[in-house]
Amino acid sequence: MRTLLVAPIMATPLVVALVFKLIWHSQFGIVNYVISSLGMVPVAWLATPIPAFIAVLTVDIWHNTAFVFLVLLGALQMLPRSPFEAAQVEGASWLQRARYIALPMLRPAILVALLFRVVFAIRVFDEIFVLTRGGPNGATETISILLYRSAFEHFDAAGAAALSIILLGLTGLLAWLLIRNLYTRKP
Repeated sequence: MRTLLVAPIMATPLVVALVFKLIWHSQFGIVNYVISSLGMVPVAWLATPIPAFIAVLTVDIWHNTAFVFLVLLGALQMLPRSPFEAAQVEGASWLQRARYIALPMLRPAILVALLFRVVFAIRVFDEIFVLTRGGPNGATETISILLYRSAFEHFDAAGAAALSIILLGLTGLLAWLLIRNLYTRKP
């Protein structure tokens, strides 16, 4: 089971995006095949704004959930057993042990996983570029796509540099907020 949960992290973003581009294809994709076999109208997943956003979000979640799983699995395996055994002796239910013991002890690992996921989500480029190139109508456009367009399509080095500084500042601000939250609150 662990192998299945970790498998997505082993694929490169480019390969993941190409496979999902085939899955979301409006005429030959498996998703539209299932939809049409259920008697519904197929959806142009990568050509209309809201379905394109949903498709890109699904790909990103599928590809990066394995990282969060690994961080939390490592943290769970390092938790001491004695607080759980003491709570069980005192009559605490499984839900109470999870809520009042495990979650507070996992808080640093959860914040680290959240920090990395936020940084990765802000910087995402490969999957969006392959799937939609930031379209349709800017529905899946990120600052990384804007930076690419500024540098390599419009040849505006100054604009690309400014966008990269904004990206750095945004990433740094969010990281600072999460790290501050980690060290200022008591579990």
